[in-house]
Amino acid sequence: MSVLQTLAIETSCDDTSLGIVRFENGLFSCDILKTHSQIANHQQYGGVVPELAYRLHEEEILKLVQIIGYDTIRECELITVTKEPGLPGSLVVGNTVASMLGSFLQKPIARVNHIYGHIFSLLLDRCVQELAFPWIILTASGGHNELYLVKDGSPWSVVKIGYSLDDAAGESFDKVSRMLGGEYP
Repeated sequence: MSVLQTLAIETSCDDTSLGIVRFENGLFSCDILKTHSQIANHQQYGGVVPELAYRLHEEEILKLVQIIGYDTIRECELITVTKEPGLPGSLVVGNTVASMLGSFLQKPIARVNHIYGHIFSLLLDRCVQELAFPWIILTASGGHNELYLVKDGSPWSVVKIGYSLDDAAGESFDKVSRMLGGEYP
């Protein structure tokens, strides 16, 4: 029985999230998830302000590391961190902390496309061997309106098969929400 435990760091936009993800007996699970939401900070502007998001990540990420605890993180075999796509300043914060922890704890670092994170979140609490592949997955979020083929559940089997040329789907969602009286987000 092989167990892989990972510290996952996500800072691509407006939430700072750290989690301990475990892969055991063909099952992905999230043992710990700590998130600092920035929604209240961005609401007054009607959307995400990149400079504000970056600064809030800087203020909150080490607090989340301390909440999870160095002993827990030390037990992980790997550190994963969002590399792209996302707000450049926000990504720098996550990657800097991942690099520091990796160096201090002598752990390897895997930099991950955050859209793959969305795709593979579908595997959480499901036994990979029991799932029927292939999958066609639509990601429809802001500028990430894409179709993917997932052949067998591994990251190497993901193929982008289509995408929009702009962020019209995400923008339409936001505009319709505002027209109906909805607030950000």
